[in-house]
Amino acid sequence: MEKRKTFNYGWAIVLYGALVMSTLHYTCYNSFGLFVVPITEDLGISRAALSLTMTIGSVAGLFLSPIAGNLLAYKDIRKYMFFGILISGLCIFGEGFAANVYQLYALTLVLQAASTFALALPFSILMLRWFNENRSLATSIIFVGVSMGGVLFASPLTSLIMAKGWRTAYIVIGLVIMCIDAPLCLLIVKNYPKKTATRKETSTPDGKMTRAKHVQAEESSPTQVTCFYRERRFWLLTAGLVCNSFCCVALYHIPAFIQSLGYTAELAAKMVSFYSLINVFGKIIMGILFDRFGLRAGTFLGIIGTVGCYVFMIVAALMPGGIWLAIFSFMFGIGLATQSMFAPSLIGGIYGQKQYSVVYGRISVFTLLASAISNPAISAVYDVTGSYLIAWILCTIVAVLCGVCLMRACQMAGKRSQSESV
Repeated sequence: MEKRKTFNYGWAIVLYGALVMSTLHYTCYNSFGLFVVPITEDLGISRAALSLTMTIGSVAGLFLSPIAGNLLAYKDIRKYMFFGILISGLCIFGEGFAANVYQLYALTLVLQAASTFALALPFSILMLRWFNENRSLATSIIFVGVSMGGVLFASPLTSLIMAKGWRTAYIVIGLVIMCIDAPLCLLIVKNYPKKTATRKETSTPDGKMTRAKHVQAEESSPTQVTCFYRERRFWLLTAGLVCNSFCCVALYHIPAFIQSLGYTAELAAKMVSFYSLINVFGKIIMGILFDRFGLRAGTFLGIIGTVGCYVFMIVAALMPGGIWLAIFSFMFGIGLATQSMFAPSLIGGIYGQKQYSVVYGRISVFTLLASAISNPAISAVYDVTGSYLIAWILCTIVAVLCGVCLMRACQMAGKRSQSESV
């Protein structure tokens, strides 16, 4: 007699994750491009100076990610997520009162530190715990929230900024995160399915250390961490994700890029909504490809979208026209799915649940460093040349390197799993 399938509570966490991504992640990071022009004009600073806020935030994440990876693997994720979301909302609220760029730097530093415990890393770990099947699909639905944030909030945010100013927009965003996202975390998030939680809380015969602590000691041992650094697939995976992180930072410049071509802020916001809508389907399709056809299938789709979008952005920079905006926005909607899908799917697929948190934390050090370099570099190119053309050419080359490294890492992981099964 077949066992009747019960509802997986993990899907409730998935829906909550989509909400957090659409409100916190989108407004905290992906909407940055909407604020570039009004903030720089109001504070009288260059785009490169403003972009340093993201660089400083990335540096904070660079140091915290390995720590967060170890903590969230064995501690109460719900507690860390609650305080991470609450402090993030408070920082965004505070940005609305910043009198100069240095106050923005300080607030962004704390914001990045707090959001490390509230966004991609904790939700990725939860998906590994709650799903054995359809894991990439569940992860993709969570990160669809970022895209839906663009679809739902890009135009209203732009209208709010134009009508009331960027400060009011940050105040409203901060209040939403503190009053809605944070309380729901305590109500919805659960660390483990019941059976897993019971097993991990079982005490050892000596009564001094739980099984979870023994696992922590084993998984985070120096010997095991050193083994990662000795593996060629680790460095290929790291190199690929670093290149991908470098390319995806262009997201913050798309509205400013469109306006630099002579188009209005309203059109730029519509393009953001358009590629965000395409990104919804791109993430879901990529999640299905990862689950059903393997790591290389999902990776290939993402690389095609990433390389394609930069090629057409170059065309748009050389020959401005509405058709090129539509094409590169469509391709960008597909390629942007890699920002949230590559790391959890590839690291989880190659290293599994037991090693995920440690590996994710180590790789994040390098990917955040790439983000810290990319954002001001792209801004500096524009400030010096008055165009994004050279930046997009560089991103095209880096996107190709990303594809080569990741496809090779997936191939090596497949060969290793086959040899181990034999």
